[in-house]
Amino acid sequence: MEVSHLQEVQEHPMLTQEYAIYTPPIAEFFDVICEWIDNKVPGGYVYGMSRLGKSRAIRFWMTLLIEEKYQGRVAFFNMHYRQHERPSEGLFLSEILAALENIFATAGNKQAMYKRVISHMCTRAQNLKTNYVLLMIDEAQFMHEQEYQWLCNIHNALDKLGYRFTVISVGSHELTYQHEVFAMADSAYLMARFMVRSQMFHGIRTAAELKYVLNGYDEQSEWPANSKISFTHYFFPRAFKAGFRIDEISEQMWEIFIELAPDNIKKYLNIPMEHIAKSVEYLFRVLSPGNPLHFTIEEDLIRKAIQQTAYQQHMYAVSLILGRKSKGSRNES
Repeated sequence: MEVSHLQEVQEHPMLTQEYAIYTPPIAEFFDVICEWIDNKVPGGYVYGMSRLGKSRAIRFWMTLLIEEKYQGRVAFFNMHYRQHERPSEGLFLSEILAALENIFATAGNKQAMYKRVISHMCTRAQNLKTNYVLLMIDEAQFMHEQEYQWLCNIHNALDKLGYRFTVISVGSHELTYQHEVFAMADSAYLMARFMVRSQMFHGIRTAAELKYVLNGYDEQSEWPANSKISFTHYFFPRAFKAGFRIDEISEQMWEIFIELAPDNIKKYLNIPMEHIAKSVEYLFRVLSPGNPLHFTIEEDLIRKAIQQTAYQQHMYAVSLILGRKSKGSRNES
């Protein structure tokens, strides 16, 4: 299928930023989730620095990947937690119901909402001929202890009815602090139920991983739907046919990421996917007009593409955080 260059280009996912390229960290994330699903663990948490791509991995990939692997044997629900100054049982239950796509998410009192949550989860599982329910909560670092207690009530109710229930919390490093709070407080049972298992979500760590990501723009992406036209093909139709691929700049791009990173994290670089994606989007916007047949992506342009994402500022903040943690660890020892 052919499309004219820049046809409806403003609707392209790269320009609306409504997409997520499949990455090695997403593959690692999914492998861990599968292990937890297979073992029917009651809970676990996935944590990592901001901008690594956790939320987009959940939004664009988890439902698809779980459906492909388990063929409907998992009743999977995804909830994006909204931060609240004070926990409210009714509000929390209504947000769970919204995540379940229940049309009566805000109707009734707490008892009615509670029964509706249980009924909806059981019905979905029954329709799939399974007794397993998985709830994934994004931005879980903002959750309160009481909300985990309410999840515990749901867990107990489902268990009495013969259903296995897993809650996977996904968020920033603050989740590890919540784990420690539960462990030291009278709420250790919450840690035992929801936070014994954990996994760090990484950014892009090697030139090979970066090449894999860039190849996603060349080969694995697609728009319009069912067109078999990758993102690179769409923006550079003539050059793509002539052999151009954006993954050709992966080594050069990686070296610039290292160059622009603070010295204390160069050896252990963990690049947020947000900065990679916005760099590629910039290059596509700058280079695609005119539908060129041949062109060279200069090093200075790659550097500018990375810098305009505020990569240096973000990595400097990360280096300060890691430096404080390292200093704190030495003081404790």
